[in-house]
Amino acid sequence: MDEFCRLVESQKLIRNSMRTNVHPDQPMRIDKNGTKWLARGPYSNSYSSGPLVEKAQEWFPQCNAVCVNRKSADSPPMARHKDRRNKLPESHVLIWGDFPENEGAIIVENASGTEERLTERTVWHTREFAKQWHRVEPHTAGVRWSAIAFTR
Repeated sequence: MDEFCRLVESQKLIRNSMRTNVHPDQPMRIDKNGTKWLARGPYSNSYSSGPLVEKAQEWFPQCNAVCVNRKSADSPPMARHKDRRNKLPESHVLIWGDFPENEGAIIVENASGTEERLTERTVWHTREFAKQWHRVEPHTAGVRWSAIAFTR
């Protein structure tokens, strides 16, 4: 797992101003074509090939994509959403970083209406994120990394 985390952290991430699952209160800008963009998007990249995907496929052979997020305490919060680009409902999420304990959890809404709080770090959490509403709690310090292995 450490090797995968180091590999993720070595990637050059960009601010993704087109993310749709960022909290709606975030400042937007509109370009000359009328397209809305986040004024300051989160650091996020998706990969459909390369060493990250190959490493994830050692655990999840059916996965053919990995999304990586790096969130600092002042990054835009991740709003309630479903992972609509997933071909299969099931995906696998890994979180790690130096952010405070009991912060930055993934909150998953179950069919029964209850919420499940995923906090354990450096383990893969497998859920039907394409079907289940989920969001990420904010954190107050440090950096929160996440990687999502899924099938496009």
